Amino acid sequence: MLNDIEVGDTLILIIDDQEISLGSMEQRDIDNGRLYLNDINVSAYDFNADGVVLGVRVEHFDGTVSVSTEKDYLYQ
Repeated sequence: MLNDIEVGDTLILIIDDQEISLGSMEQRDIDNGRLYLNDINVSAYDFNADGVVLGVRVEHFDGTVSVSTEKDYLYQ
């Protein structure tokens, strides 16, 4: 879980050690308490066909970095 995300922080989705920049956070995303991802097919990053490990890195505008706990995502 990531806390203290502010406008201007950059989010990076990590799928099986591959990084996808999600861009900078906007106020509406913070106000909603969530960020919806469109057009990201995680199965395209699954090279061993059994699921992926997901994580998120936040690069804060002050230069610090936070990384979420990785979670396994299995699908069939």
